[in-house]
Amino acid sequence: MECPNCRADVSELARFCSQCGSALVLSCPSCGNSEAPGAKFCGKCGTSLTGSGGVIRSPERTPAMPRAALAERSHLTVMFCDLVGSTALSVHLDVEDFHEVIGAYQKRVAEIVPRFGGFVARRVGDGVLIYFGYPDAHEDDPEQAVRAGLALIEGIGRLEGSEPLQIRLGIATGLVVVGDLIGPGNDKDVLGEVPNLAARLLALAEPNTIIIADGTRRQVGSVFALEDIGFNDLKGFREPQRAWRVLGENRFKSRFEALRSAETPFVDRQEETELLLRRWAQARAGEGRVILFSGEAGIGKSRLTVALRDSLDVEQYIELHYFCSPHHQDSALFPVINLLERAAGFGREDTPAVKLDKLEALMAETSAAERDVALLAELLLLPTERYAAVEHNPRRRREETFEALQRQLTALPQKKPVLMIFEDLHWIDPTTQELLDLFIRRIERMRVMLIATFRPDFVAPWADQPHVTMLTLNRLNRYDSEALVRQLAAKAKSLPSDLIGEIVERGDGVPLFLEEVTKTVVEAGPARRAGSSTSHMPLSVPPTLHASLMARLDRIGPAAKEIAQIGATIGREFSYELAAKVAERPEVEIKETLGRLVEAGLIFQRGELPRSNFLFKHGLLQDAAYSTLLRDRRRSLHARIAEAIEDIFPEIVESQPEVVARHRTEAGLRKQAAIYWQRAGELALRRSAGSEALKHFSNALRLLEEMSDSAERWQQELDIRLGLGTALIIARGFRSAGHEIVDHYARAVTLGRGLGDDKKLFRAMWGNWYTNLITGRTEQALGMANEVVEVAERLADPDLMLEAYHSRWANSHVLGLNSITLADTERGIALYNPERHHAHAYDYGGHDTGVCAYAHNAITLWVTGFAGKAMQMSVAALELGKRLGHPPSLAHAAWWSAALRQMLRAPEPCREYAELTIRIGRDQGSNMFVVCPLLLGWTVFQSGQVSEGLERMEDAVEATRQSVRRFYYEYELLVFAEALLKAGEVDRAQQVVQEALDVITTSRNRLFEAEAHRLAGACLAARGGEATAEAAQRLLQAIQTADRQGALAFKLRAATDLARLWQDKERRGEARDLLRQIYGQFTEGFDTPDLSDAKMLLDELDVKGIPGH
Repeated sequence: MECPNCRADVSELARFCSQCGSALVLSCPSCGNSEAPGAKFCGKCGTSLTGSGGVIRSPERTPAMPRAALAERSHLTVMFCDLVGSTALSVHLDVEDFHEVIGAYQKRVAEIVPRFGGFVARRVGDGVLIYFGYPDAHEDDPEQAVRAGLALIEGIGRLEGSEPLQIRLGIATGLVVVGDLIGPGNDKDVLGEVPNLAARLLALAEPNTIIIADGTRRQVGSVFALEDIGFNDLKGFREPQRAWRVLGENRFKSRFEALRSAETPFVDRQEETELLLRRWAQARAGEGRVILFSGEAGIGKSRLTVALRDSLDVEQYIELHYFCSPHHQDSALFPVINLLERAAGFGREDTPAVKLDKLEALMAETSAAERDVALLAELLLLPTERYAAVEHNPRRRREETFEALQRQLTALPQKKPVLMIFEDLHWIDPTTQELLDLFIRRIERMRVMLIATFRPDFVAPWADQPHVTMLTLNRLNRYDSEALVRQLAAKAKSLPSDLIGEIVERGDGVPLFLEEVTKTVVEAGPARRAGSSTSHMPLSVPPTLHASLMARLDRIGPAAKEIAQIGATIGREFSYELAAKVAERPEVEIKETLGRLVEAGLIFQRGELPRSNFLFKHGLLQDAAYSTLLRDRRRSLHARIAEAIEDIFPEIVESQPEVVARHRTEAGLRKQAAIYWQRAGELALRRSAGSEALKHFSNALRLLEEMSDSAERWQQELDIRLGLGTALIIARGFRSAGHEIVDHYARAVTLGRGLGDDKKLFRAMWGNWYTNLITGRTEQALGMANEVVEVAERLADPDLMLEAYHSRWANSHVLGLNSITLADTERGIALYNPERHHAHAYDYGGHDTGVCAYAHNAITLWVTGFAGKAMQMSVAALELGKRLGHPPSLAHAAWWSAALRQMLRAPEPCREYAELTIRIGRDQGSNMFVVCPLLLGWTVFQSGQVSEGLERMEDAVEATRQSVRRFYYEYELLVFAEALLKAGEVDRAQQVVQEALDVITTSRNRLFEAEAHRLAGACLAARGGEATAEAAQRLLQAIQTADRQGALAFKLRAATDLARLWQDKERRGEARDLLRQIYGQFTEGFDTPDLSDAKMLLDELDVKGIPGH
């Protein structure tokens, strides 16, 4: 009888091959039932198994019989196998002989393919269509497909006949639709690009060669030696397809080396690395150590061993690296054989004699006895005629082989310390585990450190030994996960923060998942913009992970897979009640199926049934289960889920309308979905969740734009655009979304006028006014503000009147109309009732109207010379913002307060409020920082860090310059210019002042016009000489401008600078009179820096005016 693994002759009664150690199973040729070797009849059907009746096979992998199933999306590896020269054979062979040839060929294919987990889907004459990953997925389907191809070439070539038979093979991997496509009996059909590609690649293959697609090549890594045959034009494909010729298997690669990159950044394993180095130091001193690393697939076990080897690179040591293989779990001592072949340097073309010479050379390094060499040669299936006879008794020979291997292990540490690494013990064969048990006991007093890695399902029996340390590798935390993603993406592109967050969410702290998802995103092209996400997570499951994830589901059967698909459609977490309602299956069956999913470690259970919630262990596992559903089935499930939520979970409908919205969207029910998305956006605004509101409103608008025009649709669009405008202002601000905000409100005004809804038109007009104000079209905005006031007056609505004043005080403020600003803010404060009017924040600009009134009033009071009252109003704005519990309103109060403190020359409180604004913005996912980055730069400058402060202010100014926001832009320029002037950079200061003047001229924002003229004069004064006269003129112009506006604070600054200039020009009397007259107009704020400076200069002028001084 022949062993199917190594083809050695074995006894009819043997349970294991005496040459390779593979387990043997006798298979009934009638029903496929497995029996132990030696059985005479099949225990299932009674068929005789004697003689040639039974077929010996290796149970390495036995695929499940295919099941009829609904069609679904799946990642398959598809192989086409074609017999070369079949037409010629049919011509010169008798028809019966040709029939026998084809039959033998087809039979051999049917024998070989299942050993590698393949499924023969269709036979058409000399062609065979084969699937890998159907009916059940395995994590190594692409590898097994290539191995099957190599085995087919060898197996078919050995068929007896007048001449050797040859085949061609084409293999491709990718997404297909597979299953019952057109009705019963067609559950093996597969549709998609993949089978067509495999068929076209077949035509590129020479006899007895395999051609694989680039998609397959990416998944097999360097497991195989491949030859790139370039890009090829294939019939039916628009783009040339890259293809590869398989040369053979690189037997000596570990799975990590073959499939993963050691260049992956190494993060958050410092404790483990330090432990390994401590244990290594102990081992080098003669105290042998064993470290057992347990962790789920992809957690970084192999990467940790690579990092250790890298850190020991300069040391002198011997490395013994053993790899357990999923394909050799029944191959005795496979890791040892593999190590010996690698260490001896066996080549693919080496003859047995050459291999034996290499083995002898290797063993000579440790002065191994000839008998040990003979035993290891026997283990490697090499000829042993040159040695004394090897023990024939299998049991005794096995014992002697173990002793020889242990003698080798004892000899090596006498030369150098030894680092032994056993990877993937969950795939270890029983014989190697026995040997490893002997190794672990022996090395305690040797200069050896042994590291073993395995997954949690392997139970290590050595943990209680004193020289053994057991550790579990945990997932990365969010911080380290983000760091890993950024490092992985850094070489290719910069990913936006929200996309990094999605990758981290999907990666669940598993380094392999994070790496593969990041690669998929990077290779996919430009990253999508923030705020444009759709209702379902756009990140797909990387092809490199899809099979391994689906294998976990397929192993527990179709019923569990269906429940997992329902759960995945609900979300990462789902309740028993909802899943049971949607599944429409018997309660007992659902409970049993969920129990199997929990037992398999695919989902976690929280709470007792029926009040249980279930959570997918990995987000990618959820995605993989969801991705198999075809569109119609997916839509049907989403519709049923939405209906079930509405039926049994009204609290979710009320508090989380986005959940229903998502399911309605995926069900294709656009009208209902848009309503729920709108509700979700409105609720998010009230929760101060600007980013979420933006996404919800955007989803609603996207769905609405797909619907036909009608009055109902326009009404809903108006509501959505009004909410979306507020969300854009809060979440992204005018710096990054100015044009979008302008467009939204312009469209809203058009809709409002067309529908004739006065109150909604009012909101739209207010929003349109706001966009014009912020973008610097101030005079145009003033006309809109006046129209808003007229509408409010016509409607006689006090609530609208408050917002009308809101628009006019803000507009008047930047225009420098200080008396109107004070009057309107005072009217607003009188009308404002926080309980009644705070809700306006969600409709008008995203901030509280009362806070805005106090803040504008505060700045205007300071400008008009009332610093004490200004401080009181600023404090009132801050207190109201805190009391309301509305972060955007508090941020609004904080940035205005920061600006006021800058005007008051108070760096520390300015910094405090600017930082508060930015902190709130970041917490809320908003960039509505307005002038705060500039103000923080100013506080740094004021602290004495001149260069850093100027640099930060310049960055802030440049950011505003590149945006559409012009609100307070001239203020930012003037603060920056004054700092430049103090730093002695007169030329740059003058350029920035001129830019400010240009902005004022263009926008008509005249609030800081006097300041601009003052600083222009100060720059000229700093130059001295002939520029002095012009400097005085600019300062006088500043005084006149401030006087016209009632801007007493700016008037004092200009007068102080002019008095100082005249003092140097022997015009002290004029300087004193001018400054005293303006200083005398103040009734408060005498302790502020501006007034203190003016008073000090007045005293100095008075002293110098006395004769003798």
